[in-house]
Amino acid sequence: MGYMRGIFFEDFLIISGLLLIQAVYGFYTIFLNRVLALGFSSLFIIYAGNFVGAIFLLPFAFLIERKKWPWRITAAMVVQFGLIALGG
Repeated sequence: MGYMRGIFFEDFLIISGLLLIQAVYGFYTIFLNRVLALGFSSLFIIYAGNFVGAIFLLPFAFLIERKKWPWRITAAMVVQFGLIALGG
């Protein structure tokens, strides 16, 4: 009996998550149509979305990756960072 309840609960969570994502996409589409109707450039929306995403993810990235950073930055690393910045 407990096994069936666990499967039901797992399925319920999955379906609820899928419905929530669909609702978020729907609200995002409505919001995006309103913003574009106000005359904002689509390029501005892309930049603003990337900026907001970066600001939101920055604390998590900092906390998770902090222990993996090198202790000293060498000249070779600066060159590598420059090439990565230029090349992607």
